[in-house]
Amino acid sequence: MPRARKPAADVHPAARPEPMSTAFLLLAQYGGGAVIPISLVCRD
Repeated sequence: MPRARKPAADVHPAARPEPMSTAFLLLAQYGGGAVIPISLVCRD
């Protein structure tokens, strides 16, 4: 008899993929600058 799969609630929280936040993406793209000039954003 096949084993039943565990419900998602039983999965360790670190194993669940979380959506990336916009802040994280901006930090990665613009080198962690606190202020990002609009000219750089428009260029990209």
